[in-house]
Amino acid sequence: MDIEVLRPVFAKRLRITELGNQNPVLVLREKQAKSNLRETETRLEEARKERQKLPDIGSPDALRLAIAAARKSGDLDSAIQSGRNELAILTEQCAGDIARLTLLTGSLEDLPELPVPTRENINRFEEVYAELDKRAQRSREKQEERTDALREASRRLDEMQRAGQAHTFD
Repeated sequence: MDIEVLRPVFAKRLRITELGNQNPVLVLREKQAKSNLRETETRLEEARKERQKLPDIGSPDALRLAIAAARKSGDLDSAIQSGRNELAILTEQCAGDIARLTLLTGSLEDLPELPVPTRENINRFEEVYAELDKRAQRSREKQEERTDALREASRRLDEMQRAGQAHTFD
């Protein structure tokens, strides 16, 4: 046999041996790459699900318009603080008003759970109070009339006494 004919075969054998030695490393890398691919696909699917849960903010142009509108609203922090201050003042006023109610015990927080009168009872009491107010007004008017009459009688009596014609009422 001619050795020169076998030389390319021997050269290929050396290359085949080298490639054979690399095979377990490449197989291990392939398994790791497939594992990494599965993990990445899982994370991608989770990220897609999370993204679907997010509210749709629309186009970037819509977002820009919303930002511009918010900026036109002015200093929102100051508005929030002003609202908080007003709430504190109103809460304090409500607490004071509740404290002045004689038949009510409790705090502002208890108020929503308290029973309220029916509309019919409210209407009935409004009518009663309106009638009492009318009576009080009539009584004041009568009192003014009698006070005026008493003044007039006192004035006439004074005139008569000054004129020397005091009368007795026996």
